[in-house]
Amino acid sequence: VLLVGGVLIKMRSGLFSEENITVSIVNPAEIASAEKITFDFEYSNTNWSALDEAVVVFEYPESFHPDAMPKLVINTSRAEYVLGTVASGARGKVTLTGKFYGSKGDQVRVRGTLRYSANALSSSYEKRVDRTVILTSSSLFFEIKAPLELVSDQEAQYEIRYGNVGDVRFSDLKVKLQYPTEFVFSEAVPRPTSGDALWDIGSLEPKAE
Repeated sequence: VLLVGGVLIKMRSGLFSEENITVSIVNPAEIASAEKITFDFEYSNTNWSALDEAVVVFEYPESFHPDAMPKLVINTSRAEYVLGTVASGARGKVTLTGKFYGSKGDQVRVRGTLRYSANALSSSYEKRVDRTVILTSSSLFFEIKAPLELVSDQEAQYEIRYGNVGDVRFSDLKVKLQYPTEFVFSEAVPRPTSGDALWDIGSLEPKAE
């Protein structure tokens, strides 16, 4: 009985190896904020046995807004796509699309995971891959117009402009200025919300400035 059992275990393990499961994500390395991006999660199974209960899980930051797609179950920071059975020798792709909303230079990470159980072995496994995307622009712009030269005690006027170039509404926005020690505040329009350097903007609609 021990001999037969050992042979059976060896035969079953020969039908499956984690090394025969490959996963990858194809996506642009850089993207502008509020620009649509596509993540293609590619997988393959070169084992002799099939994979059961296979699920592809995407994990992403809250700054990513995924698009609704058939069979894709979306939550705040993750999305799941049920594959079911992945046959021996099968390969496939699951696509996730959406938009990032962040600041220029932000590095955001998306993780893709294939979770499955092996048909030849009653165990659960997973394989994952991470991808980093750099945001090349921001959904919000902010600039200050100021004189290039001044003499001491001369009154100067600064114009502060801000706007939302994206397609989603931003809330709870504030503008805070830092003045040099030689600067004496006189007035501002509109008046600051608190002190002489803080403005509570509130919400900013898409394309508003």
